[in-house]
Amino acid sequence: MDTRNSSQEELQLVLQKEAAPEENQKRFKQFCYPPEGSTLTVQVDTRQLKRQRSAIGKLKSMHHECHEKLIRLFEKRDAVRWENVPRPCPIENWHVLKDKTRSGCAEQREFVLKALGTPDFAVLEVPPGSGKTTVILELICRIASMGKRVLLCDFTNVAIDNVLERLIEERDGGALLEQAGILPVRIGHPDRVDENIAEYQIDRLVGMIRPKASAKRNSFFCSMPPTLSAARQWELSITQNLGNRIENGMSR
Repeated sequence: MDTRNSSQEELQLVLQKEAAPEENQKRFKQFCYPPEGSTLTVQVDTRQLKRQRSAIGKLKSMHHECHEKLIRLFEKRDAVRWENVPRPCPIENWHVLKDKTRSGCAEQREFVLKALGTPDFAVLEVPPGSGKTTVILELICRIASMGKRVLLCDFTNVAIDNVLERLIEERDGGALLEQAGILPVRIGHPDRVDENIAEYQIDRLVGMIRPKASAKRNSFFCSMPPTLSAARQWELSITQNLGNRIENGMSR
């Protein structure tokens, strides 16, 4: 008996065993259940831990001067002194954190200001359900409104899709995506991207900007609201960066 297929996300394990063939038939395998009273032993997936150890090892042995402050995170807290974060200009029009009377809003605003003022990185470590996604949304909108790009990364596809769904969600004043002029580009396997944001998957976006579809592409982007002028710049940037790959028939 051996493993035919497995899914870590769905906690599924499909087993198979060799079947007894009839006369003049080739040997084959069929699905099966484990024998009654047996114990299944599943090997722990340590690939993620190995990647983390490898990344830390490379950081220590082949670091660049720009990694200096990142390496300091691994030192003892009592022995490390961090510079005071400069305060950016006060924010008057918040995209997401509008209700200052809501519990926790003041602390969320304080972190956003610190994150915008830090010259390198800011770390937010709070329990689940404390409003991290809300803070992320505010930061994305704020940085995009400044004409900058944002790279959003996470260990799971669900977490990324959750943020994107919140960006396209209709609310008072329109979706955040329109308010901040954001064109999200979702990088990941198409089968693992939520259907609600599949239109922003990179394969579909690249398909829309191929030279042969230039007329349709221009019509699509021209129909966008004026607040999405930054999106057209994104489109031109993607076209230039991926032009050679598109010519070779590559999707990404």
